[in-house]
Order: sequence, then C-alpha cells, then structure tokens
Amino acid sequence: EIPPQLVDGPAQKIRNTLLEILNRLPNNEVLRPHVGQVLQLCMSLLDKDNEENAVLCLRIIFDLHKNFFPSLEREVQPFLDFVRSIYVSLPTTVARVF
Repeated sequence: EIPPQLVDGPAQKIRNTLLEILNRLPNNEVLRPHVGQVLQLCMSLLDKDNEENAVLCLRIIFDLHKNFFPSLEREVQPFLDFVRSIYVSLPTTVARVF
C-alpha cells in the first residue's frame, strides 16, 4: 500500500490514472461482480487520498450508486455518514486554513 501522494510524483500519476480508468469503465453487467470492491476502494480513498483523487472517487461512487443501486442499498448509509462528517468538521477546517 502506497501512502497518499500530496505532490505530483510518479506514484500520484499512477494512482490518478488508475482511478481515471475505473471512472471510465462501462457500468454494465461485466462490472457488476466487482462493484462492491470498487466501492470499498473508493470509500477508503476518500478519507486518505488527496483532493484530485477524492473527486475521481466521488464520481465513481455516484456512478456506481446510480447504476447498481439495488445491490448497493446497504452502502448508502456509510457514504452519508462520511458526507455528514465532512460537514461537521467544516468549521474547524475553515478556521485552520484561514
């Protein structure tokens, strides 16, 4: 496991390219057996990786939920909990940055 990259180096480029590939995969029956793994990967990267990769992960998560909702229904709450935690920590983050 490579730690998150906060600078544009080779590891960051590879991570970003792999996420771009995942984002561009067609959301069809071929992807269905792997949806759970891709969703878990993206959820874990949201917390750990840099902003550019997190945005790609959000796109992937949205697409997966849009196309495979019935099989991912139980995964909605962890995502909503993550979003809630972002909003709860927003005042602290803003105070620290500004």
